[in-house]
Amino acid sequence: MKNIRQAIFAAAFFVLSLIVSNVWAGIDYGPWLTGVTDHSITIKWGSLDPSGSVEYGTTESMEQSAASVAGDGVHQADLDSLETGTRYYYRVSSGGDSSEIHSFLTAPDPAEPIHFVVISDTQGFIAPYHDIVETILPYEPEFILHNGDQVDYAFLASQWDQYWSVTDLLAGDAPYFPVMGNHDLYPGGKSHFALYWSNPMSDGTPSPSTYAFQYGNTYFISLNVDIPYHSGSEQYNWLVDQLDYAKSQPSVQHCIVHAHFPPFSCSNHGEDANVLAFREAMVPLFQEYGIDLYMSGHDHNYQRSVVNGLTYLVTGCSSSRHYSCDPRDWTVTCEKTNNFSYIEIDGTVIHVEVHRPDDTVIEEFDLDHDFNGGDDDDTADDDAADDDDDDNDDNDDNDDNDDNDDNDDDDDDNGCGN
Repeated sequence: MKNIRQAIFAAAFFVLSLIVSNVWAGIDYGPWLTGVTDHSITIKWGSLDPSGSVEYGTTESMEQSAASVAGDGVHQADLDSLETGTRYYYRVSSGGDSSEIHSFLTAPDPAEPIHFVVISDTQGFIAPYHDIVETILPYEPEFILHNGDQVDYAFLASQWDQYWSVTDLLAGDAPYFPVMGNHDLYPGGKSHFALYWSNPMSDGTPSPSTYAFQYGNTYFISLNVDIPYHSGSEQYNWLVDQLDYAKSQPSVQHCIVHAHFPPFSCSNHGEDANVLAFREAMVPLFQEYGIDLYMSGHDHNYQRSVVNGLTYLVTGCSSSRHYSCDPRDWTVTCEKTNNFSYIEIDGTVIHVEVHRPDDTVIEEFDLDHDFNGGDDDDTADDDAADDDDDDNDDNDDNDDNDDNDDNDDDDDDNGCGN
């Protein structure tokens, strides 16, 4: 009888060990790329297994390797001493499972052209986000700027699962640089942001979600609208320091700022108190330093506004509800549609193409400007088409705030919502 009990116990223990090992085994999601520079990058992936590693190299033989550090179900491998402007191949492993081979580019020399994509407000709308990503993939962007609101409710694990099911298609080969949106502030949002993204940090950075980096000849500044930004605040003073730093760098020809709030909007959130406060605090700095371009989300249509020669874009919506347009004096273009911006920078020229999910072009324009050397041509010439003025004349009722999202038109497949 004793032997039978021992056999039963051993069998039960064996089955339990299989269950536990099966829970731990494998890669749950990812890998994805974050924090790329001209000499380093961070690779992350989700796995409950305590061990993991990454193989990498300049060919698919991937002759180098690095161990990962695991915490809260996310593995992180920091690669350093990489070559500038070089393509690397990599594969991650955990729990006996390995990813497919991915690749990335380190940031190039400032003399080299760059190209990237801007998205926003992916929230909980997975089908539209998937459509956008499928259209982006052939462009092979070097990196992605995300203008905030990655998910709708950050405390819902199911939304993050859906988010990664689509983000995995792109972020394994194109590093993401996101900012915090108002939906990212919801309970659990800050911890998820810090867990998933390893952004470049500088002295005096008020938050891991407020950061700046140089890529090619362009200095990018990422702001957080969810922490104080008024004159004299820690973030405001940090922004001044970053703008001063960018001005001091001879290799910097452009300065692009992105955050979630649009300082100028002809849609739902254009007159919100927090948006107007952001405009009052930030726009004088943008004007004083002569930044090249400001990009945001929040009002999830596409908008281009020009105020005192400075271009502001609301771009990147990939939602399933939409807001209408009520053009203002500053409005150049507004269209109720999901979209992404494909941006090429070469020398003093920033070329912007704004695409719908079906890859048709809303408009394209050039900004010819040198942040540290004066303007060559500070006008934006439209090369394509917003011939359809109906989008600017739509007089549908606008909602006033996030609480009224459900009143938007849900039946428009290409529409945007908050």
